[in-house]
Amino acid sequence: MADDEIERLSDLRTVKRNRLRVIERQIAQFGETYAPAHLLTERAELQETLKKYETVLGSSIPSDVGDD
Repeated sequence: MADDEIERLSDLRTVKRNRLRVIERQIAQFGETYAPAHLLTERAELQETLKKYETVLGSSIPSDVGDD
């Protein structure tokens, strides 16, 4: 994976993590039971997206690894 693509995914992961923190704070204010459905849905979607980013970024081969 190209370095610029790794950087782009890493930046997106940071943005999604920040958004997840905001959503979790809002859910906590309502309480899990009374939180609006759109917040619960967005939290689930963000968690799934973050798992995908972690999988992709965790499986990428560092650019400094190569044949000696």
